[in-house]
Parts: sequence; structure tokens; C-alpha cells
Amino acid sequence: LCNYALMAEEMGACLIINQCSTVSEVSDLYGKLIRIPVLKVDQAMAEKAVEMGSNIALVTTNTTTVGPSHRLLESAARAAGKEVTVTDFILAHAMEALFCGDVRKHNDELSAQIHALDGKYDVIVLAQGSMIAIMPEITDVRTPVLTRLPLGVKRAVDMVHEMFGE
Repeated sequence: LCNYALMAEEMGACLIINQCSTVSEVSDLYGKLIRIPVLKVDQAMAEKAVEMGSNIALVTTNTTTVGPSHRLLESAARAAGKEVTVTDFILAHAMEALFCGDVRKHNDELSAQIHALDGKYDVIVLAQGSMIAIMPEITDVRTPVLTRLPLGVKRAVDMVHEMFGE
């Protein structure tokens, strides 16, 4: 990934967006090797979650996402001068269902978990980009539910506007 970042810079990229939570921490390394900005697509989501409360539910379907996403939330809290409690909920069976092509089972498991967490946390964080597909199915949930793509893409657009003007 460090070599890819170096090549991207050499080829004229103006911004690198790290989309994958599992390998997001390596972007801290290659960010020191290059001169162009690096954005973790879930950084804005982590900051928003910390802003919204101190009792955070982190929902993942991929076990490799848990550690990096948990640490990102804690890092965002330290940067904001806040203490947070992050509780992990891992739905590995939902990911297995998705890989087997059973989108309905994936979404049902995810929806059931989100509904079970509703009212028990200040905010629910959905760690993977693919989870945005569940949003139309959980409109009745009172607890704020954050996904990474809307906030991450907005942050990327803001960064590009800042670099090149509007």
C-alpha cells in the first residue's frame, strides 16, 4: 500500500482516499512518505460519532474491521479531548450470508442488531461502506446511525475544494 501511495503521487494524484477500514491504519504510514493529503474515509464518521456522544455502539460484519475502527473512534475521542466507551458488535454471520449471495439475510441480521441497540447508545456506527444499504430499512430507529460514505465523501469534496477552490 505504501508503494501504491508513492506511485499515485508520482502519477499526479492530488488526494488519496483510504476506503478500507481494515487497512486504514497503514494510511498513517504512507501519509508520512508522500506530500499529498491522505483521507481515511471513515475519519469524519468517527469524529461525528464522538461529537454526538460518549457511549458508542460499533457494528461490523467483518472481524478484521473491529480493531482499526475501534481504535479510530478512540483516537477521534482523544483528539476531541473526550472519553468514550466503544462497544463492539460483530455480525460475522451476516458477512458470510452476503458472501454467499444472501443479501436479505445480511440485511435482516444487521437490521435486527441495530434495532436491538436502539435507545441503549448515544450513536450507532456502521463500520463498513457496504452497510449504507441498510439505511432505508431502519428509518424507525431513534438513535442516530452513522455510515462512513456520506460523511467521508463530503470531507473529500471539501478537501478538493480547499485545494483547488470552488
